[in-house]
Amino acid sequence: MKTILRIVLVSFFAITTFAREESSDASEFTIASASYGFADERIEVADLLSPLINHGIFLLRAPWGLGNPDPKPGTMKNVVIFYRHNGARKTATFNQHQDIILPPPPEGLTIISATYGLGNSRVDVTNAVRDAVANDALQLPAKWGFGRVDPAAGKVKTVEIIYTHDGAVETATFSQHQKIELP
Repeated sequence: MKTILRIVLVSFFAITTFAREESSDASEFTIASASYGFADERIEVADLLSPLINHGIFLLRAPWGLGNPDPKPGTMKNVVIFYRHNGARKTATFNQHQDIILPPPPEGLTIISATYGLGNSRVDVTNAVRDAVANDALQLPAKWGFGRVDPAAGKVKTVEIIYTHDGAVETATFSQHQKIELP
């Protein structure tokens, strides 16, 4: 009886673990590897890029440099990123004068990130702002707020939103007393 119970339990845990891994791979964005440089003078930089993934999106504004030491000083370099998104393996290449955004955003309005507060006292409100997008637009009346956390009690706060609209990366900042309209 114990042997049958062990077999059932081991099978159950193996199946649920496999199912969990499959479902997380299908909807997550991960960087498998990334090489930075020029021609065959390249260095691996995936460990530098992966921590920059925020809410399932990787954004690096141009101009950027990733090498220390620089693999080819004085030369325009690029980064080749091998990534996984929605279960598919893909590759993208960017030069130093391009913004990097992965996975590529769909047409229309996509909220990359949003922070709410004042100065260094800010909280992440990306999900709340994403939830407010309707019909490919973001519209909030003046005197909005985001949840119960007040990062700067008694002071007028701002929200900084990084977004894409039809592929272009934009940043907008709104005071708490302003109406928010994007794009």
